Amino acid sequence: MGTKMTNAPVYFTLAQVRHNPVLSLESYIPGIQESMRKAGYPDFQRAMAVVLNLGNVASAAVDTKQDQPQQLRFERFTFSNMERTRGFILDQNSLSFQSTDYDTFATFSGAFLMGLEITHKAVSFGFSERVGIRYLDLSLIHI
Repeated sequence: MGTKMTNAPVYFTLAQVRHNPVLSLESYIPGIQESMRKAGYPDFQRAMAVVLNLGNVASAAVDTKQDQPQQLRFERFTFSNMERTRGFILDQNSLSFQSTDYDTFATFSGAFLMGLEITHKAVSFGFSERVGIRYLDLSLIHI
């Protein structure tokens, strides 16, 4: 069970932990970036992300309101390795780790936990509410 397959079908893997909101996240970024850089993730980028909240639209049918989708903008930070095959995405509500060079679960989860430890050490999360992992299996894609 921890042996790497010669031609593993896993193409892309994503793990995410949703944590309590950290509205002052930007103030912690310099320390997190320095630790991530030393851990092998020196490629740092910041970007704006947009999320559409369709909750009001779905309830509009019940309330007979004509609510529009709510657009939420927030800043997110990425820390990647030089090859950009592995990296972390951090925003005020979550930390994600993604990889296109999946080796074994032990290697992948170890890297994810290392990034979570770096971030938690800087921010001190109060709680987490969801942890998930997704695999994109190339053998399921029909070309």
